[in-house]
Amino acid sequence: MNCAGIVFTSYSPPLKILSTKANSGLWAMGSNWLLKDFPNDGCSPGNDYITHKFLRSQLGPEAPLISDMQLVNKPNKKTRFTALGAQKVDGGKLEDRILGACEGIGYRPVCKRIGFTTDEWFENIAEELRMGLSKIHKTSDPLIIDKEFQKLKDNFPKPEPYVLTHCDLTEGNIIIKDGKISAIIDWEHAGYYPCSAITLSALPRLEPCMSDVEFRKAVLYKLAPVREAWNACKKEHPGNYDGWQRPPFSKGSP
Repeated sequence: MNCAGIVFTSYSPPLKILSTKANSGLWAMGSNWLLKDFPNDGCSPGNDYITHKFLRSQLGPEAPLISDMQLVNKPNKKTRFTALGAQKVDGGKLEDRILGACEGIGYRPVCKRIGFTTDEWFENIAEELRMGLSKIHKTSDPLIIDKEFQKLKDNFPKPEPYVLTHCDLTEGNIIIKDGKISAIIDWEHAGYYPCSAITLSALPRLEPCMSDVEFRKAVLYKLAPVREAWNACKKEHPGNYDGWQRPPFSKGSP
């Protein structure tokens, strides 16, 4: 076949894969649209859409966001940049990736949720914390465990105010054009978090150049005993690594 024949019979599809991670993909649909493909495992990109629309309505066309985003079900609830407690923009529960974070699950949904208040947050992970405290203090005495559990709550950093936070602001989620920020994407984990969460999520990428001693004293040192108790409790996720796979093509042997 000559060159002319190749030109008139070939095809370059406008739908192309740009990136993949954790069984999720980002597709290019021509030059103007992107398609985000996520598994139906409860980690919906809906929060990305909800937060994007809210920020667009509040900040206007000059906000560093993509120009348009479409979703089948469009929420209408309006809110503000601070809230009375921890929640998503639509009032839903936030995944707990601060205290009750599951290990080794990548970008899949975590098991625990952040409570609206500190008391609710601790109640959501109370079983694991009590088990961890039992192992740390080498006792099964409920009075001792209750006393240590209360110490964790009493020494917990003050969460107020609860501020609207991206919570995953990495270089991969910031689009630069002509030397300026043109868009901030991937708002799946966004919501109203305790004010310290903004620094907490960014600190590992800032140290040691921008280490904050006061923040360590006020927040990190107080979170450490809670995380220690959580990690001391043994937790398992059976089938975690193959749960997303499709069923076999057939019942026969390969």
